[in-house]
Amino acid sequence: MTLMPLKQSPATCKPAASCPAAVVRVCSSLLVRALEPLPLLLLAFVPVTAWTAEPPAAAAPLPTFAVTPAERIAFPGGHNPNRGRDFTADCCSPLFWNGDTLHVINSWERPWVGSGPDLFHLKRGAAATIDPRLEGLWLWLESVWRDEDGTLYGWMHNEFPGVCSQEARTGMPAAAPGYPVLSRIAAVRSKDNGRTWESLGFIFDGRPKEIRCDTKGPWYAGGVGDFGVIADREQEYFCIFFSSFAPDVAEQGMCMARYRVKDRDDPVGKVRIWHEGRWDQPAVGGGRVTPLLPIEGDIHREDGHIFWGASVHWNTHLERHVMVINRTRNSRWDTEGQYILFSGDLADPRSWSRPERLIDPKLVGKGWYVQVVGTGKGETDTLASGKARLFIDGESKWEITFEKPGEQP
Repeated sequence: MTLMPLKQSPATCKPAASCPAAVVRVCSSLLVRALEPLPLLLLAFVPVTAWTAEPPAAAAPLPTFAVTPAERIAFPGGHNPNRGRDFTADCCSPLFWNGDTLHVINSWERPWVGSGPDLFHLKRGAAATIDPRLEGLWLWLESVWRDEDGTLYGWMHNEFPGVCSQEARTGMPAAAPGYPVLSRIAAVRSKDNGRTWESLGFIFDGRPKEIRCDTKGPWYAGGVGDFGVIADREQEYFCIFFSSFAPDVAEQGMCMARYRVKDRDDPVGKVRIWHEGRWDQPAVGGGRVTPLLPIEGDIHREDGHIFWGASVHWNTHLERHVMVINRTRNSRWDTEGQYILFSGDLADPRSWSRPERLIDPKLVGKGWYVQVVGTGKGETDTLASGKARLFIDGESKWEITFEKPGEQP
């Protein structure tokens, strides 16, 4: 199948899948159930336990965190003319600074760029102009990185509809016209602070010949998507935490890939996926994946439970990376909860701690698109300090505080 850009009808950005692991099962089925009755503040300070494929003899102590109520703030969002509706955020929303101005990009089928003097005073801007090669596609801009010369690099989640004919569609009813879709990831570039985006090509093609039209989920027949991108501390690699919806159960879950920052202007064919302990699989042309967070069961079945939508930041207080991620409770993407993980080494995908419940689900509701966003000058969704804001569904009603191992709250 050859995929060409086409005019697409309105879509709904739903969660993309990343998925739980056998080791995560311990957290989700035992630890989480045991902790659910605890008060929010008590729950927040339960230390997480490191996990790897082979647990170390003595796991190092890991940070603690507290989530507390705070005055509500929300992203400015935009307007979707296809739907005739305003929106706040329909995926994770990247932020970046230009001088004394903070910019945020919120997306629902097309990116909108808002700005303000800080996180608490963001105002709605205008819809971004898209490269004609991408015009008409369903696009959600999920991550950005700003070069020293001011050039902005971004990554877009694309949903390609109509890959399953009505006759081939034997699973659940479609969520909307064109679903289930094949998802894939495009790299883009802007030289005017996100107002105009130039295509750098699709860096993940989604393996278009490998789809599941019998999926019981309403959203994805295959592909990869709903991801987070962050540059490592050495500014050598872009690290991509993406969700795989492959037909093969062993390849379903939250996965990782990377490519060199020096290839930022010519990235197609340069992305390598982590597979069986090596960065050796191509993201275009059928590369295989080994999930960091594998699934408990086939995500194309009705009872699939998966982690999805990773957002990763470097925490200057903890001096390590922090990931927040969503978890579903079925293939319809109903939310089971939000979780947090820690890592001291992005080069080792096995270094991430075991997922720990982040917040009481009763306080959240649907709860998609979880992010930690720093509040200080220069801080964003990829850089935060000891105190930050927790966003879910594009709004924040909570502050999150991080403590190093052994620190008192």
